[in-house]
Amino acid sequence: MGSGSSRLTCPKDYNEENFKKILMLYDKLDKNGDHTVDESELGSISELHVKNQLVKLENMKQPLINNKHQEILKFESELEMKIKKLREDVDLMKTQLNNNTAHQLKIIEEDINNLNKLSIEERNIKFKNAITDSRDQIEFWKFFQYMKTRTDDIPNISF
Repeated sequence: MGSGSSRLTCPKDYNEENFKKILMLYDKLDKNGDHTVDESELGSISELHVKNQLVKLENMKQPLINNKHQEILKFESELEMKIKKLREDVDLMKTQLNNNTAHQLKIIEEDINNLNKLSIEERNIKFKNAITDSRDQIEFWKFFQYMKTRTDDIPNISF
């Protein structure tokens, strides 16, 4: 025997019968006992080896394809969840904006109504407070800040 099978022992964690099969195949592969492999000794085992490799590779394809499909479904599901969450967030922001705008418009409308209800004396006091200091004295820089955006009104003011 080319393997010198009498010297080889089966590993403790391996099946004894399968080990014997491997030894017999090894001996057939190394017919002349020189422990080298030449083409005349390869024969059908090389064909089987390539066939097994092809089967192994073919078997690897389908799990990859299945995994790809599963990942795509997962991505699409995550996308749908993110779109739904984004829509909810946008709806909430729109509601908050609507409420805030309505609140601000209400305050402005109340201010308009209050200003329209002011008597001449109350209007005078309001303007005076806008341009005078705490001693009721007109202050140029306060007056300037008030008038700087109202210069178009100056021709309409009469004394």
